[in-house]
Amino acid sequence: MRLLKVKLNGAEISLASSLTLEQLLLTKKLELDCVVVEYNEKIVKRNELAAIILKERDEIEVLRFVGGG
Repeated sequence: MRLLKVKLNGAEISLASSLTLEQLLLTKKLELDCVVVEYNEKIVKRNELAAIILKERDEIEVLRFVGGG
């Protein structure tokens, strides 16, 4: 299986080549309703996550909403 390298929140990680952005987030146990995702410097709408197939050297930033007081 070919692996590709992407950056997730500034850290380089290796992934299966046919992974979608949505699958990546789910493998990281992120709740899709509670995150904002930037993919190669563009904000991604939640309904677009499953259509984006990750490529070599993609850069992903994930911001999570955290409640507290």
